[in-house]
Amino acid sequence: MNPRRLILKSPTLLTPGALSAPWLWLPRLSVAQQDDVIATVQRTEGFVRLVGANERTAAAGSVVREGDRLITTPNSDAVIKLHDGAVIALRANSEMVFAQQRFNARNPSDSSSVMELVRGALRQVTGLIAKTQPGNVRVQTATATIGVRGTDFETVQIDQQSV
Repeated sequence: MNPRRLILKSPTLLTPGALSAPWLWLPRLSVAQQDDVIATVQRTEGFVRLVGANERTAAAGSVVREGDRLITTPNSDAVIKLHDGAVIALRANSEMVFAQQRFNARNPSDSSSVMELVRGALRQVTGLIAKTQPGNVRVQTATATIGVRGTDFETVQIDQQSV
């Protein structure tokens, strides 16, 4: 069965067994739009921008595509939920790029995630990719690439000028 046809409009229709299928949590999109959507913005506080093919203000329900850049300003933050169930909290005055996100719900071991923290800080609770293939989840910063070995981690990129 095509997983695109399993997308539900209301999370109240989810059964406990459906929780293992994270693509069900996405908003309803056309087939053409679904292919490149990797995440959904769950919540924003303050002014948050998404920059990709076009620049737009991020709000709850905004879709995130591979290659998009999420930018928070001072006194703002955002929470994003990826297809594999991972949740990312991007802190104030931060910038991250969703460099590569491949999630295969039928075979999560074939999945991978690479994000780049350009500046600022993020906290992540990992999803199915890290659970099945922890080595396939990476967060890159200017000075290091972080491999995931747990379920919850926080990354801070410190600007040398502020040290």
